[in-house]
Amino acid sequence: MGTTAGELELSFYEKFLWGRGIEPYPVQEQALAHIFAGSSVLVTVPTGTGKTLMAKAALHAALARGQRAIYTTPLRALTEEKYRELGEDFGEENVGFATGDYKVNREAPIQVEVAEILWNRIVAEKHVSPADIVVMDEGHYFNDPERGYVWEQSIIGLDPRTQLVILSATVGHPEKFCHWVELTRRMPMALVDSRERKVPLVHEFREELIVDTVKDLFHSGDVPAIIFVFGREQCFEIARLLMSCRLFTTDEEKAMIEILCDEALLPSGAARELRPLLTHGIGIHHAGILPRYKQLVEALALERLIKFVVSTETIAAGINLPARTVVFPALRKFIKKEPRLVTAAEYHQMAGRAGRPQFDDRGLAITLAPDEVVAEIKKELKAGAKRPAYDESKIKKNVYNRARSDAQRKGDIAWTPEVHAELVAGQPAELRSKTKITAEQVLAIGLPDLTSVRAKALGIMGVGDPAAVAPELTEAARRMAEAEVSLPPSMRLDIVTVIENLLLGDRDRKELLKVLVHLVENLRAIGVIDDGGHQVAGTMIRELQGMDGLFIYYTLFNHQLEYVELR
Repeated sequence: MGTTAGELELSFYEKFLWGRGIEPYPVQEQALAHIFAGSSVLVTVPTGTGKTLMAKAALHAALARGQRAIYTTPLRALTEEKYRELGEDFGEENVGFATGDYKVNREAPIQVEVAEILWNRIVAEKHVSPADIVVMDEGHYFNDPERGYVWEQSIIGLDPRTQLVILSATVGHPEKFCHWVELTRRMPMALVDSRERKVPLVHEFREELIVDTVKDLFHSGDVPAIIFVFGREQCFEIARLLMSCRLFTTDEEKAMIEILCDEALLPSGAARELRPLLTHGIGIHHAGILPRYKQLVEALALERLIKFVVSTETIAAGINLPARTVVFPALRKFIKKEPRLVTAAEYHQMAGRAGRPQFDDRGLAITLAPDEVVAEIKKELKAGAKRPAYDESKIKKNVYNRARSDAQRKGDIAWTPEVHAELVAGQPAELRSKTKITAEQVLAIGLPDLTSVRAKALGIMGVGDPAAVAPELTEAARRMAEAEVSLPPSMRLDIVTVIENLLLGDRDRKELLKVLVHLVENLRAIGVIDDGGHQVAGTMIRELQGMDGLFIYYTLFNHQLEYVELR
């Protein structure tokens, strides 16, 4: 195999495209050209545009050049799927796998990892490049409120010599993000941006019950369909509800499903409920399901043997389970028991699963009104039909207004056709920093030497305002500090470097530095770090016995207390 960029690109086209009778999309050709040229690149395109092919191009190039490559995903289920898929493409001996508690073939040149594994390697093995090429799949997770810091800090700490390929759903103003990456890594970052879907997507809002929608989709042939719910328990609730419909499978399909179930399912446990659902033509998919069952559901759906898959958002995160139709029984989800509407980005990520380029001329995304609204509208329209004249639109408007008021009174949220229209028209969200500076982050990433010129200049010795300390520095010391700042972040990675390079404005960075000063004071106060900022191993366990130690640990990590309070 040739090793020049042109020869590598040609060999890839022959193996993964032309050899399989596939013609690349123009956006794929643009991305492949950047990847084989060795450029770092952000690819932001709609769901179903073949981002996985672009990832394989980077891995193909790395393997041919004798380099190491890392492919990260946000979810364990997606990591497992990509591991299997890449093993088939590049040979099992060339592909390794790692999640938080499971590792396979870690010496292989291609590693498929949950994103946190890469972050751990970057912060734990400073000055060591984890790979020659890093592919970050589902890069829009940068905006995840709880986990977005993993993507942001991995970009900051990654060796600038590493080729970085970020694959994402569409995001707002991606050129701003690329500019930040360039400033942070001191390397060019190309952009491939497209909003064009290969299969048009139709959005509908229906005032009907899920059972009626499912019956209609089955009879019209708009299957397979994914029904998105926002909780594992709801998966079983909806699936059981669909069992009230007539079989969605023929006798032949049912027999084939039975054979595959015999091979994959255990005779007891959850399989006793899962098997009848599958033979009925209904699958369930969420992160808590055993991998062997999820793989069975994915295989049956791809073979079009099951017609409906009730799923949480895991499928939306790139798992290979495209459908003709997507159904939203609700647009409200609960985060830590608090209700909120799905965002436009979340909606489009899930709705984008509808429409398969090889099968469909369109995709269909259906949102259903709340069940109580549907029931109330039917009752009101039935009563209104007995009157000589009535205004159907006015009746519906009154029902939705009452539903909103009732939901607000109960601390809940009701969604309406107007809310749905806003989500459909919503623009992709910009990628924004989600990093929060906590004691856990400080200890994981590390502090600079608190006795150094740099620490004194920033005022993180616990002595107050940086401006009060800075005048003490000599001109030579200032030049030394400036020279250090000019180095790429990966060469001086600590929590201060992270804050200095976050995707934030100067004011927000200064606020985070104030938080850091406070945390450093607290950590020193209870003896977790010494005066130089180095962690003192075991102090809390040795000196704070029993519940006292646990209480202090909880307080430190969950509350911002003053120095005196902690002492």
